[in-house]
Amino acid sequence: MHQLGIAQEILNTALETGQKEGAHKVTSVHVKVGEHTTVDVADLRFCFDALKVGTIAAEAELALETAPPAACRVCKTSFSPEGDPSACPACGSSEVEIMSGREVYVDSVELV
Repeated sequence: MHQLGIAQEILNTALETGQKEGAHKVTSVHVKVGEHTTVDVADLRFCFDALKVGTIAAEAELALETAPPAACRVCKTSFSPEGDPSACPACGSSEVEIMSGREVYVDSVELV
């Protein structure tokens, strides 16, 4: 279950950030998850909740956001390519850039 390892890395990042900033508490951890990962978000939450017990992140919320993998260079629309991934669904432009899809990363940590 690779979610346990991912949850541990997320928690480590939050705790290191809190320590570096002299925080007393981690209130939330915002994580971006690419649409094409194999991460089970329910299992990730479960693992994070189990690991945070007894730390300054014990009451922290794990806020997960799916990162759309593509963006249009013309109209700046972010989207998930379906069908033809080379055309923007908003404006039809072929100026499409694949931005993400397989990553999981801590976007921000809220501290007190």
